[in-house]
Amino acid sequence: MVGVGLPAQIRTTVEAAWTWTPYTQAIAATTTDLVACNVHLGIRMTVITLAGIVVPVNIECEFATGAAAAEVPFATIPLAVTGIIISPGAATQGIIGTGRDVPLGPTFIPSGTRIAARLRISQPATVADVYVRYFITGYDGGQAPVGNSTYTLRGQQTGIQKGTSVTTPAGSTLTVTPGSSAWGAWSQITAATTGEQLIQGVAGIGSMASSLAKWIILELGTGGAGAEVPRARIYFAQPGYGNAAIQLMQRPLLVKPGERLAVRGYSSNAAFTFDCQFLYEQH
Repeated sequence: MVGVGLPAQIRTTVEAAWTWTPYTQAIAATTTDLVACNVHLGIRMTVITLAGIVVPVNIECEFATGAAAAEVPFATIPLAVTGIIISPGAATQGIIGTGRDVPLGPTFIPSGTRIAARLRISQPATVADVYVRYFITGYDGGQAPVGNSTYTLRGQQTGIQKGTSVTTPAGSTLTVTPGSSAWGAWSQITAATTGEQLIQGVAGIGSMASSLAKWIILELGTGGAGAEVPRARIYFAQPGYGNAAIQLMQRPLLVKPGERLAVRGYSSNAAFTFDCQFLYEQH
């Protein structure tokens, strides 16, 4: 799986309810044929008015290709959040941050294609200010695997659906410190797996040291310390005031018995940390 560029951002400004924002360009031209399969979303909503009232906000994000003013949509994603603010005002706004991943297509996007996105929400922009940041991920070279053979492991074990969903670390988190426009150091997740594991995804929360728009890419690898081999990536595109989300991989990562599993991070800003718990199926 590969990601398209850096996380792009779309935001409401002055729009009325259910009115599209202008398209915002994510990338001027893709550098390879891409089969888009997944989008990793980060959502931040600020409740501005309506004191003491729960504000429900439905969100639609539309992704498109094509030249400016001639975009052709290829996917629309629905989202929903709620928020409440007791004392409205510039200094006391309530901020909600979350994120999720959603499968796309798969959609073939030829090399040299411009990608853009826009959004609309069920409240006017004077009531709720919404940011959405996103990574689009998929397969480069224009081809994607057929089916998902890793899921057949469930049927190959002793008894159908024998796997057990497990979280690690249990009762704590693993802190990842990304490099600044570089990969940080590897941190061990598991010294040696006791059986076959299907790594499904990550729940993570970023430090809230500042309002900088922080994003992070986590890379999972197997192998001994100092000899890790990258195997999979998970993208968190959340806007500022911290990252908080669960992100799943389009194809789970198979870790064989006895393998050591580790993780490292990459970001444009190394002035924060990311606390993780990993979700997997143990067989």
